[in-house]
Order: sequence, then structure tokens, then C-alpha cells
Amino acid sequence: CDWSSDVCSSDLVSRGLTVFATVRSPPADGTFPDGVKVISGVDLTSDGGGADALEKGLGGAKLDLVLISAGLRHGDVSPFSVGESRY
Repeated sequence: CDWSSDVCSSDLVSRGLTVFATVRSPPADGTFPDGVKVISGVDLTSDGGGADALEKGLGGAKLDLVLISAGLRHGDVSPFSVGESRY
């Protein structure tokens, strides 16, 4: 999928996958595509990072893949394929 949170999450949801998005504060309606489960109260710059909010929001779900895009703005990175190193 294209490496932008809205395009990538839409693609993953359309494939029948469960997609979670973490945010510091509740987003405005329409910020994320339909089907994305938003977990508010996760702030990587705070003590604990919002671990309690994350644990509650996941509800015991097991994760197979985690994509971290904290600090990225739309258009900051170019598309790449899974398995391609970008560091």
C-alpha cells in the first residue's frame, strides 16, 4: 500500500483486516477511513505513552503488524514495499 496512513489503512480494511489507529486526542469525524478503530489517549512523548489507553483500546487483540508513523506528515515519505529497508 502507499505509505500514507489514510491510503494504507483503507487498503488494509478493504482486505478484511482489523486496523487500529492511535492518536493523542479524539480526531474529527472523517479523519480516518470507515472501519478503522481509533484509540485516543496515546502520546509517545508522555510518561507511559498512554499504555493504559492502548491496552483498553486493543481489548486483548493480538497484533500481527505494527506501523509507526509518529511524527510523519502526509507526503514526508515516498512509497515503499514491505520488506524494503528504509533506515
